[in-house]
Amino acid sequence: MEIAGGSYFLPPEEIPLLVGDQVVEVIGRTGEQEGVAWLSPMVQPKKHELTALIERQVYVLPVREMERLLSGAQSSAVVREYQSRFQ
Repeated sequence: MEIAGGSYFLPPEEIPLLVGDQVVEVIGRTGEQEGVAWLSPMVQPKKHELTALIERQVYVLPVREMERLLSGAQSSAVVREYQSRFQ
């Protein structure tokens, strides 16, 4: 993921954990954990977004886009900053 000039990724071995409603690490360019990610909403069977908390900011990617990336159907997707409806 390219976000605000930084590069981040989810470890490939942790991708299956997302399906099990677990939180996975978000790794930065240096190889250090920079945040966490999960599929939202966590308490419902139908998932809509990959949600990532990186450096105190929340980002989202639609599940359909994530599935296309993982299958190789597309090589990039727009990750957007979460905007609360309550601001």
